[in-house]
Amino acid sequence: MIMCTAHNQQTKELSPLCTRGLLELEFCVGAELGFMLYYHADSKDVPKPVNFSMLANSLTLNEQEEFIGVLFEQLQQQDISVDMIDAESAPSQLVVLTYSSYPLQLADDVMLAKETISACAKKFGMKALLLPKTSMCHAGDGLNLHFSFRDRNSQSNENTFSDHTRQHGISAKGGSFMEGILQHLPSLLRFSLPTVNSFRRVGPGCWTGHKAEWAIEHKE
Repeated sequence: MIMCTAHNQQTKELSPLCTRGLLELEFCVGAELGFMLYYHADSKDVPKPVNFSMLANSLTLNEQEEFIGVLFEQLQQQDISVDMIDAESAPSQLVVLTYSSYPLQLADDVMLAKETISACAKKFGMKALLLPKTSMCHAGDGLNLHFSFRDRNSQSNENTFSDHTRQHGISAKGGSFMEGILQHLPSLLRFSLPTVNSFRRVGPGCWTGHKAEWAIEHKE
């Protein structure tokens, strides 16, 4: 197997037969990394969240202000771009929003962020759970990805995904990209839902996509 960008040996131009070159896009990818903070439990005790906050509640942000500050500083020291650390819907649930113009760099950053979150929580006497589902009564943790891209051949640095002259403001290339994702989504489940517990997080009313479809401003 050869993985490369193919060029015409005489003209040095990109070959029209190059499948990588046909894309001609540069991506900017963001990730939402969710986790829950639990107390350390003895072997005989059931682990419990540090609080029972609800959706749109600042309880976890206020109580864990010092932890959040240290976590943010440690992520910054590793050159991990952090857009925001915010509370989520489940008890003691937080989410770290990070981004990169290089998808492979983001993949590395996510793995480093997970290790940092776990180590930082341990420092504060807590345990960070990155499990897809901890309770059937609450929302689970996930890794949501956000994409945008621009055309490398374009003179401008504008987002190529959007086109306000078309329906829903989605460009032709943006629509083709979405179509490819939806078409291959069943095959991608082995990466996006790799464990039995992953499937417990998915379903109607769980704020997770459970159908191969798309919609605007639709959590399901």
